[in-house]
Amino acid sequence: MNVTSTPVELVEEAIRSSYDRLVRAIGVWCGSRDTAEDAVQESAMRAWERAAGGERFDDPVAWMAVTAMNLVRTRQRRASAGERAASRWRSGRATTSGPVDVAGQLALAAAVRALTDRQREVVVLHYLLGYSVAEVAAIVGLSPGGTKHALFRARAALAVTLADDEEVTEP
Repeated sequence: MNVTSTPVELVEEAIRSSYDRLVRAIGVWCGSRDTAEDAVQESAMRAWERAAGGERFDDPVAWMAVTAMNLVRTRQRRASAGERAASRWRSGRATTSGPVDVAGQLALAAAVRALTDRQREVVVLHYLLGYSVAEVAAIVGLSPGGTKHALFRARAALAVTLADDEEVTEP
């Protein structure tokens, strides 16, 4: 391609010339050709969409490789968090010796639904899915301090809501 090629033409050429090489390289890196192929396809699509929007890349192949690796990392992190949450759930169920407090669980779910969107998002990611504050910050696009602040505000709101529920239900 010449220098006057459009961003889309440059990305399309990069995809044509490097797709198989990227899949092999990412496959070696992550240990799964299927995972690599999914990630490279997604990164190629994202590169094309950005190029269609006028963005130019210094090196579209390098951009797609880094994006594909980030996608694999994100998928692995999500799978790991899901496994941790399932393990906690199974272990919690296995050790429950008394009756399950269904009313308490329903009250908590209602209280979480009453939070702001941002607070609900960070509470679910941190407390229910087990992501660290830094991971939650990266996922939702906040600073770690902003994430801690959202968690603090959410805990305060939950404490008020759940305390109100206890006062109403006490004899």
